[in-house]
Amino acid sequence: MKQMNNIYLFAFIQANEKSKKAFLIFLVLFIFILLIFGAIYALIAKHMNKNAKVIDTYMVELCQYKIVNNPDQFFKAVKYYEKRKIHKAIKWPMRILIMMGLFLLIYCLVSKDGTTKKVFSDFFDLFPRFKWQTVKSVNEELKAVGSSARVVGISWMPVSLIPQVYWNKINPKDINLYISCIFYIVLIVLFVKISLDALSYTARIIRGKEKSRTVFEQNLDEYNYFNSNEPYLKPVVNNNVNTQNQVITPQVNEQPNNQINNDMNQVNDSNNNNQF
Repeated sequence: MKQMNNIYLFAFIQANEKSKKAFLIFLVLFIFILLIFGAIYALIAKHMNKNAKVIDTYMVELCQYKIVNNPDQFFKAVKYYEKRKIHKAIKWPMRILIMMGLFLLIYCLVSKDGTTKKVFSDFFDLFPRFKWQTVKSVNEELKAVGSSARVVGISWMPVSLIPQVYWNKINPKDINLYISCIFYIVLIVLFVKISLDALSYTARIIRGKEKSRTVFEQNLDEYNYFNSNEPYLKPVVNNNVNTQNQVITPQVNEQPNNQINNDMNQVNDSNNNNQF
């Protein structure tokens, strides 16, 4: 392996200026592709961070009313709500995808030979094709015509900066072309829709798991005894009883919303059913 690397390095050093420029262009294209993937990753991370906080809109209320009292209940409530949301979000996209697949299956079965290939390939004929001539392809062409000339350089390196552009011939009267276009456009839209919903669901489940560990955590790092709200003693005067001390504690409104109670009952019922 090391010997092969040395051979490639020696070939690059011995290559002419044109081959070296082509290699640098290839390197720039490779870096450009990495930047594109990095931008896609950044967009995905931004989308997930934005949608992960949606659980705060309903879990804060559940915690305030003491409906969830431990990490296990917290995470189960998040899963319950998010399963309902993801099912509602992808229900119709999945139905459309299944119906479209059944239509194409029936259409290809009843059509003549070659229809399947046209349906799945005609859409790409609308776009140009690019082909870079490499050192290997040029040498093969020279050898095929009987020329003794050879291009010096690494076999996979392009010999020109501008690629050859060519178009496949299309038939505008062919109905398979339009079916192919509709199929791929709908497929792309459904893929983006389902992918975004799946990423949102994943982000919320992850945030729910993380917050279930911290919401009920007792931490003394920022706790101060003298700044805490402790029960205090207040003298109470009664005509029939001597003055005595009574403990007064802050009152908390524990009247939960009826809809929240119903939802949590469904969570508990679904968990009990899953155990059996």
